Amino acid sequence: AAEKGLLIVDTTTARPEDSEAIAAELREKGIGFLDASLSGSSSAVYERNMVAMVGGEKAHFDRALPVLEAFARSCYHLGENGAGARTKLIVNLVLGLNRAALAEGLTLGMKIGMDTKILLEVLKDSAAYSKAMDNRGQRMIDAAYFDNPTSRLKQHHKDVRLMLEQGARWGVPLFFTSVLDQVLCEAEAAGLSDADTGSSIEVLRRAAGIPAL
Repeated sequence: AAEKGLLIVDTTTARPEDSEAIAAELREKGIGFLDASLSGSSSAVYERNMVAMVGGEKAHFDRALPVLEAFARSCYHLGENGAGARTKLIVNLVLGLNRAALAEGLTLGMKIGMDTKILLEVLKDSAAYSKAMDNRGQRMIDAAYFDNPTSRLKQHHKDVRLMLEQGARWGVPLFFTSVLDQVLCEAEAAGLSDADTGSSIEVLRRAAGIPAL
């Protein structure tokens, strides 16, 4: 029912090849399509604190920019359709590994008997800092996995599978992401699918013999 001249802006984290295929099909009908993946939590939309990574025709990007800028602090045009989706997967790859590294470090600190709140403060103030510490550090320490999750573990696991798919397609061995995939499989098997992504630390805690809080 869509009419010629419509511009569709897709903000999901999707398979890049799907974005390319959808754009090609719509182009034949005179309908524009942008894969405009977003980086940031759902609450960041209201703070205009998202980052938009956009693939598609430059003219379509320019046309959509006023809408994107209503909720994104930065908007990047990255090339043809599929480029936005690929960039988002790379962003989530690095973010997921940051969270995994934080979980592993905190688990070691817990096992040793350190004060993890002070440890987290030190990590934030050190060269090891990442935003994952701000967003997930205290959740991991408190085991607050089901308390208003901003991103669910099963959603991140879906993205990790897409990352591995891209790695296989382009001949890039994603060693660390493969290990993360195994951790997330274990977490889902443990009933943490709908928990916050920080709940992946529970797999490491259990493996280290640390009692649940």
